[in-house]
Amino acid sequence: MAEQLYPVFDIPSMDEQEDENSVYEQDYYWPGPLFDFVKGDFAMNGANQCIMVDGYDEYMIWVMKCIRTQVGACSSYPEFGIDIDGALAEISHEGIEAALEKTIIEGLSRNPRTERVHSFNITFNGDSISVYFIVEPKDQPAFDMTMTIVQ
Repeated sequence: MAEQLYPVFDIPSMDEQEDENSVYEQDYYWPGPLFDFVKGDFAMNGANQCIMVDGYDEYMIWVMKCIRTQVGACSSYPEFGIDIDGALAEISHEGIEAALEKTIIEGLSRNPRTERVHSFNITFNGDSISVYFIVEPKDQPAFDMTMTIVQ
């Protein structure tokens, strides 16, 4: 009867747990599924399996999804996206430009992998607005992003 029926484990301290989980908290670029924006679904190969992309491409997909989503549109992710409706509610072109820049920077900066969003060029073309900007992720090369908003 000297043997114990159940094993005994030492409970790790909170500091040890933080060290183990720190990989998830870092600005690491995890691979993810390729998203087909034309279909509005994940891209599949011939065997009906999701096509996976590296972490840098997954981050670019996240940026594209973020700038296409109205903030608050999904109750599961209330702070994901940008406030396009609020920006378009501005009266002047200068007000719309300033609001778009602000909401895009705020929306993309919620991701800890985003270093900087800059070099905005906003063009009004009748009933549409073209927005060009550069996204600089941490420890990765910067990339251009363009979006068109139809009013």
